[in-house]
Amino acid sequence: MVAILVFGISGVLTFVEGVVKLTTPYRITDPTYAYLALAFSFAVDGYVLLISTRFFVSRYRKQGYQNAFAFMKDFRDPVLLTALIEDTAALAGVLTAFTGITLSLITGNNVYDAASSIVIGIIMMISGIYLSGESKDLLIGEGISARDQKKIEEILKSNHSVNKILDIRAIYQGPEKVLLAMDLNFNDGLSTGQIERAIDEIEQSIKLSIPIVDRIYVEAEEITTDSKPTE
Repeated sequence: MVAILVFGISGVLTFVEGVVKLTTPYRITDPTYAYLALAFSFAVDGYVLLISTRFFVSRYRKQGYQNAFAFMKDFRDPVLLTALIEDTAALAGVLTAFTGITLSLITGNNVYDAASSIVIGIIMMISGIYLSGESKDLLIGEGISARDQKKIEEILKSNHSVNKILDIRAIYQGPEKVLLAMDLNFNDGLSTGQIERAIDEIEQSIKLSIPIVDRIYVEAEEITTDSKPTE
């Protein structure tokens, strides 16, 4: 959260700097140091982004997604997400700054350099706002995705020992660690051993289908007037 806050504040300051540049006459005389700094930033941020992207693609393939946008929506690793967004924004900022400085040198009009600072500030602020929203959801305890919820329900409905799904609750305890608790009503006439075997089958199927599920708690319940089955 501190990194996100710093990112947002830096965006505001960069935006203000761009506005001040628009109203203050100045001239770029020697861009050498600016270009060196941009080249260094591009190399470092590019390398970090490359590593982060490899981890992201590995998770994407591991969890069997077919749509990258759906995976981004369901992504639950704030550390990796922060690295991806911040380094992507940083690279966009470097390219924007390079373009602004170069156009100002070519045209002799520093409005391009000032405008690039404003654009960079906006990029940083948007990135900070997006990351703060995503991190807040995880900090307050975000549940599993609709995709994984549907998988769990399908597994339960396919088990012939389950009569009704009374409740399913899941929460992330880490980027790849989910706690799953379920209240189930089993068919009448089943022995304790049969119910235990059915629960074992359910746990194995869920963990095979959704590897990030770390712990599963199943409570066998009777159907009452207060129960609200999950259809």
